[in-house]
Amino acid sequence: MKKLVSILLIGLMLISTLTGCGANELGYLNLAKEISSLTQYGFNNKTSIVLSKDLVAIKHLSMGLSKV
Repeated sequence: MKKLVSILLIGLMLISTLTGCGANELGYLNLAKEISSLTQYGFNNKTSIVLSKDLVAIKHLSMGLSKV
């Protein structure tokens, strides 16, 4: 009985392995290949702000804070 089940299972696995992809599956495979071949872009940006001591002191004085 175990041999029969094993032979049936081997036959089922063999048939499923040898069965090719259908048209839909090939379409999905081609779409996945196309998506993976797209070029990806990235951008890096750096921003610097320089404040003079005079500008900072004026801002603190206008807010009622003591001079730095």
